[in-house]
Amino acid sequence: MKSTIGVMMRSGKLTGAALTAELQEAREACIDTIWFRDTPLSVDGLENARYPFDPIVAGTFAVLQGFREIGFSVLTAGYRSELQIARQISSLVCLSEATIHLGIGRGVFQEVNEHLGSTTLDLESFVMTTSSTLDSALLDVASAGSDLAPYNERVKLYLASSSVQRVGKCSPWLDGWMTREDSLPNMRAKITSAIELSGKPLSTVLYLRIIVDENDVNAPPRNIPVDRDLPAIWLGQASLNRVLDAYTKCGVNHFILESVTGLKALSAALRPIGDESSVNR
Repeated sequence: MKSTIGVMMRSGKLTGAALTAELQEAREACIDTIWFRDTPLSVDGLENARYPFDPIVAGTFAVLQGFREIGFSVLTAGYRSELQIARQISSLVCLSEATIHLGIGRGVFQEVNEHLGSTTLDLESFVMTTSSTLDSALLDVASAGSDLAPYNERVKLYLASSSVQRVGKCSPWLDGWMTREDSLPNMRAKITSAIELSGKPLSTVLYLRIIVDENDVNAPPRNIPVDRDLPAIWLGQASLNRVLDAYTKCGVNHFILESVTGLKALSAALRPIGDESSVNR
């Protein structure tokens, strides 16, 4: 089974130079996909989780830096309209050669969700409308008479949800789903259920927030508080690779790794691309 690795950008400085430096670190680490989160509001206690750039603008910047796999995890449904998402993503796809991994969900932070009205949003309807509107938008911006298939193939739509039942309901419009850390037995069961309820293969994307212990390569995984609602896993280099391998065997297809201590620590921990035992195999 193959799996790939992406990283969540964390640059807290509102400068192109800061983001360029972070993208360069990702390039040197041979990362597959660059991910951007959508945090439209600042919430007390979540300062480390806030990302200052608009994700789609930042993703476009990454495309201009030469990256060809861009992800958004997740675009907060209560903050954006289906038409807005469709126009922006279709424009980015048609003006570049990038593949866009589009994650949609209510968002992680309860206060943000309540402020934006995401808690009562009908996600199934939102996903369905986004998918159909995206198809129409791609048709509008594509060259007259051109084949739409190459454009559609470069847009991957995911639902961010811990509910496999919700994933199953939205599956006709999905390429995959996104979830967060869970025990290996639970993860295996959820992946199996999501596929069964969907009636088709779905790509599973797992988000892990980590702190690499640079002093003890075998430090076992343990959860520590970093932000109020979003803890991190503290672990050593060898432990990280074992964790990724174990989740891969459960059926995870792609990892989004957010390194609280920066990309340099993460890139040192990951096995080199081309290593026969690498998760990027």
